[in-house]
Amino acid sequence: MRDGTGRFFFAEAQISGQLPPRDKCILGVGFTPPIAGNYPAYDRESNNAFSVRLPNGPVVGTTPPSSGDDYEFSGKSPGRANGRPELTPLSPASSTRRVGLSFPRFRRRVHRRTDIDCLWRKFGKVASVEDMTRYVMPAESAPHARTWLAWPAKESVWEDLLPLVRADVARLARAVAEFEPVTMLARREHVEDARRAVGSAVEVVPGPLDDLWMRDTGPTFVEAPGEGIVGIDFNFNGWGQKAEYHLDARVARKVLERAGIPRVIAPIVAEGGAFEVDGAGTLLATESSLVNPSRNPGYDHDAIEKALGELLGITKVVWLQGVAGEDVTDCHVDAVARFAEPGVVLVVCPVDPDPEDVFARAAVQACEILRQATDAEGRRFEVVELPQPAAAALPGRRGPDFLYSYANFYVGNGAVYLPVYGDTHNDDRAAGILGDVFPGRAVVRVEYNAVAEGGGGIHCSTQQQPLAAV
Repeated sequence: MRDGTGRFFFAEAQISGQLPPRDKCILGVGFTPPIAGNYPAYDRESNNAFSVRLPNGPVVGTTPPSSGDDYEFSGKSPGRANGRPELTPLSPASSTRRVGLSFPRFRRRVHRRTDIDCLWRKFGKVASVEDMTRYVMPAESAPHARTWLAWPAKESVWEDLLPLVRADVARLARAVAEFEPVTMLARREHVEDARRAVGSAVEVVPGPLDDLWMRDTGPTFVEAPGEGIVGIDFNFNGWGQKAEYHLDARVARKVLERAGIPRVIAPIVAEGGAFEVDGAGTLLATESSLVNPSRNPGYDHDAIEKALGELLGITKVVWLQGVAGEDVTDCHVDAVARFAEPGVVLVVCPVDPDPEDVFARAAVQACEILRQATDAEGRRFEVVELPQPAAAALPGRRGPDFLYSYANFYVGNGAVYLPVYGDTHNDDRAAGILGDVFPGRAVVRVEYNAVAEGGGGIHCSTQQQPLAAV
């Protein structure tokens, strides 16, 4: 676990008791070094509870130790805080330190420098420090193995819009399935309805869901050179606990289990729509979403950048200000700025922004920042301006959360999927721009206005699983 100084706290152990014996088990034990004592532990995947003996406290350093303490496990019910198992010292009794931890299943991993069976941090199993530096998130335009979507689940969320929202998602699924495999997660009771709506070209599988936002709830897929594809679970917490998320918090794990892909749990909370990568070391993000106490209390820009660098292969983060507290996402970057390729960024740049519109002001600031910024290679960005649909030109009434953004497109195999709003002039302009910057791909226009009423769009609904490098 990293504390404010960037250190990690580890305790290495032999495992005995109800679990298979393991050597050199590394336990990430918190932001502050714990005292020696007995602690309840909880395996949330097998639903087993154990007691951990920590005789001598942790080893402190920046890399895992080579030797350490013994642990003893026995059946014991863990304490719980806010629904999460907690690590609570049982001796000495005077201690009041409480750190939320969960303990996933023990699995053996062989790393480059140390043979480590298991490593935990605050939210569960992650790879070693050495391992994480080798992960790289490919650009969205890289070849996909498939696209993941989620079937809208709750009438309590969408009310009378739910049938229209489901029609939008089905329309998108069928469009993407013309170019690549698509898997749709649906609640078990909705699987048959979803299959009828999307057709035989889309695979529909049961899974836990609160809502449809697969970009935010699903895993972020990265490449681990020499090992294939790995999925990062960014600990979805309902955009800072603004929405119900009990089931959505399990989506990333379910997707990775279905795909047969290893799961790595991030040391930070983030949503997939909060960052945009070029696949070559550069990441765009909004401060309002990531450097936010509702996700990452106590984390500053440097701590967030370090985590993103380790998990996604990032060497340069370009921070956009964003807008906090005005929408559920705190202004995700995927509604503001997107990469066409390394060095080329598409940005929504309002021509005549309303000075009272905080999102318009944020878009103007983003344009100004990106025109002056450089990428990981030191190149000044080529900024390609995207139009904004004119609200007055859109048919029908639009609610206060409606997402007006051509930046929320999705890049698939052989096609780019563009949300269109009924503003014919700007719909055509946006389609022409995407055709220019993504040559060789069809520009598929998708009406997605019912989903847009919920504050999201096509990109928010999709998650790409990259094709493993050969």
